[in-house]
Amino acid sequence: MRLKVNLFVIIFLLVVGILATGYVKNFAKIRQLREEIQWIQEEIRVMALRNNVLLEEIALLDEDEIIEEIARRELGLVMPGETVYRLADPLPTSE
Repeated sequence: MRLKVNLFVIIFLLVVGILATGYVKNFAKIRQLREEIQWIQEEIRVMALRNNVLLEEIALLDEDEIIEEIARRELGLVMPGETVYRLADPLPTSE
């Protein structure tokens, strides 16, 4: 009788130990996944903000005046019939 009780206790402790080991491994994995979820959520928030900025820029680019300004400033384009005057930088003086 005592042998059956000891065998039952040993088997019970073995099962509990196996379950506890699995729980600890899963708990660590769950914690890691939660941290990864937080990191991804922050990345999504940053990308959403960047997306809003880009949408605002796109809205500005739909205006003809803005397109013309960019073409003049960045590409050096002029309208037909316009004359471009460029001022040279002054020569450095030797002092």
